[in-house]
Amino acid sequence: MTRARTAEAPDRRVRSDGHSESQALSATFARGLEVLAVMMEEPPRVDAAAERLHVPLSTVYRYVRTAKALGFLEERDGRYVPGLRLLHLARREHWHERLAALAQPVLQALVRDLHESAFLLVREGTRAVCLTSVETPRAVRLSFDPGSVRPLYAGASAKALLAFAPPALIEDVIRRGLEPLTDRTPDAHALLEQLAEIRREGVAVSTAELDPDASAVAAPVFADDELICALSVAGPASRFRAEHLAAARVEVANAGRALAQMLERKHWSGSSAGQKGGRGSSKS
Repeated sequence: MTRARTAEAPDRRVRSDGHSESQALSATFARGLEVLAVMMEEPPRVDAAAERLHVPLSTVYRYVRTAKALGFLEERDGRYVPGLRLLHLARREHWHERLAALAQPVLQALVRDLHESAFLLVREGTRAVCLTSVETPRAVRLSFDPGSVRPLYAGASAKALLAFAPPALIEDVIRRGLEPLTDRTPDAHALLEQLAEIRREGVAVSTAELDPDASAVAAPVFADDELICALSVAGPASRFRAEHLAAARVEVANAGRALAQMLERKHWSGSSAGQKGGRGSSKS
C-alpha cells in the first residue's frame, strides 16, 4: 500500500507591499536570471542590462556581484564572461543530450524485443534523473517522462546507479532517510543487501518499490570501467512472470553492454557531467 505524503502548506506570510514572501522570492530569482541572460549577450554591459530590464544600475550590479560570487560570471579585462560554474552546467546539458541521442536505438531495440517501455537514467547527486525513454505501444504501459526525478534507493534503475556509486554517497543516501514509497520500498539493511547483489549479478530487479503495480529490470552502463548511466525496462508487475523476467534480465544486460561499447568507441567519459563511480567504487 502506498503511503500518502503530507503536502506542505503554502507560505502565506504577507509583506508590507501585499505580496507573499514566496512571491517576492520568485520575482527576485526571475530577475536575477534575466540579468544573467542579458549579460551573456554581446557586448555584456551592465548599463545595457539596466536599460533593457528597466531597473536601477545599482540593482544590476548587485545581481552581477552575486553571480560572480557563485561562479556564474567572471570579469576579465573589464568584461563579463560565463563563469566556470555556468560552463559546467552547459557542458553537462550537452553531455546529456548526446548520451540520450546515442542510446535511442538501444532503447528502441529493447521495446521491440520485450514489448515494454525502456528508459535511460543518470545520477544527479542523490537522485536518479530520466534522460530519455521509448514507450511501448501496448495499451497498458509504464511512463517515465524525461526530466523526472526519483530517489536512488528504490526502483531498478536507481539502484543500478547507486550500487556502483562511491561508498560515501551510499552512506549519504541512507543517512538522509529512506522514505517508504510503497510497502516494498527497501529499508537500509535490505538496500545494502540488494546493492551487493546488483554488483555481483550486474543486473537490478525491482517490484512495487516505487509504484505498487510496476516491475522493472535495469543494468548499469560503463565506459572504461566508469559508471555512465543505467538502462531499464519497466511495465505492469502482472507481466513480469518468471519467463518474461528472465528474458528481460538477459536483454537489458546485453543492451547495457552494447551501449557501453558504443560509448567506449567514442572515448566517452562521465566526468564531464560530474559522474563519479565505477566497477570498483563500492565494495562487493
